[in-house]
Amino acid sequence: MEKDRCPACRGALAPDALGGLRCEACGAAASEPMTVCPRCRHVNDPGAAACDRCSAELSAPCPGCNCINWAGAERCADCGRELDNLGHAFRPIGRSVEIRREELIRRVPGLKEQEERKSERRLDMLREADRRRMQRETERAAEAKAREQRIVRNVGMAVAVFLVIVVLAAVISLSMSAISE
Repeated sequence: MEKDRCPACRGALAPDALGGLRCEACGAAASEPMTVCPRCRHVNDPGAAACDRCSAELSAPCPGCNCINWAGAERCADCGRELDNLGHAFRPIGRSVEIRREELIRRVPGLKEQEERKSERRLDMLREADRRRMQRETERAAEAKAREQRIVRNVGMAVAVFLVIVVLAAVISLSMSAISE
């Protein structure tokens, strides 16, 4: 027999208020009362005082009527009194932690998608910054090339002017020497 399935209908088993296992589908009892550990949910042998797995107590006396109850019960099965006022007061915190944990587990796919979207936005921002950087580098390279072309043009013009002056000086010198002869 599988410990987590009902022997009658194969439905899922869950702890009941008396510490036994009961089928969620058909309601059949699947274990003796006070055998399911309230801490680790291990199914112990009938009559065990403590859990075989985690050593937690399986039963607790009622402070009002001394009736023995399952240690995980909130109220006495006989008189209805709260069994552990301090534990009961803190149980909502523990349960809220469990609920929060289960909620977070359910939200993991959504959180993963949300983180992926944030990561994609950061990547887009980095890509845009890289694109702007590349554009600035391209503009600077074009400006440097234009500056270089202006310098080459200006140097070419200076050389041409120099050559014109040299040629004019030679012509003037030749014509002065022809006149003096």
